Amino acid sequence: MRLLDEQHTRTPFYGTRKMTAWLHTQGYPVERKRVRRLLRLMGLEAIYPKPRTSVPGIVEQRYPYLLRGMNIEQSRLCYRHYAERSVKYLSTDATQMKHLDRG
Repeated sequence: MRLLDEQHTRTPFYGTRKMTAWLHTQGYPVERKRVRRLLRLMGLEAIYPKPRTSVPGIVEQRYPYLLRGMNIEQSRLCYRHYAERSVKYLSTDATQMKHLDRG
């Protein structure tokens, strides 16, 4: 474990396969499962670029969320009150709607 810790300090980008190969060159014939278990036990993990799945891709134009910070009342409104105050919040995107004549 001391050797693993020292080598990880020198080369933090080594994973279990590379660390196992390094231990073989040092004369310690261990298997990858053991190295993996010991690294996990010590809380060590290889440093590498992680997948960035939540980062939005580049788009030509981004549309802001226009209702942020506005209070939209939805409970028990009469039609007249609804028609006067909340109509500005109603909108729809017709680009994904199917045409009726096509079925």
